[in-house]
Amino acid sequence: MCLSYDNAFLFSAGADGTLMLHEVKDRDPRGLVTRKLDYGAITTFSEEIQTEKTEMDQYDSTIDQLQNELNQAKDSNQVGVDETMNTKEQEDRLQLLNEELQNTMLQARSTYDHRFTAKQEMEENFDRQNKALAE
Repeated sequence: MCLSYDNAFLFSAGADGTLMLHEVKDRDPRGLVTRKLDYGAITTFSEEIQTEKTEMDQYDSTIDQLQNELNQAKDSNQVGVDETMNTKEQEDRLQLLNEELQNTMLQARSTYDHRFTAKQEMEENFDRQNKALAE
């Protein structure tokens, strides 16, 4: 789902390839950033950064998988954990799983920061275009 730049339309796409266009009639400014431009116009932008559900599901499943592996490695009574694994091997495995989890979280944060920067650039371009049109 994505809002148009003027928040007048909402675009949504389905897994079957359908594209829906919705007219936004409730223009309640709650949760929106409002900017007053030099020439008197007020522009609002969404606080949210849009992302694909599949991408978020992939991050969630990876994090869940790493958490489960970490919990299994911590619990020596868990079925499937090799009873002969010594303490040093368990600590190494825990460290590796923690590093994988941290790397996944860093990648997600990096993607968020990149999209946030791109959103800000789009807002600035939009502001410049509006100002040029007003002049």
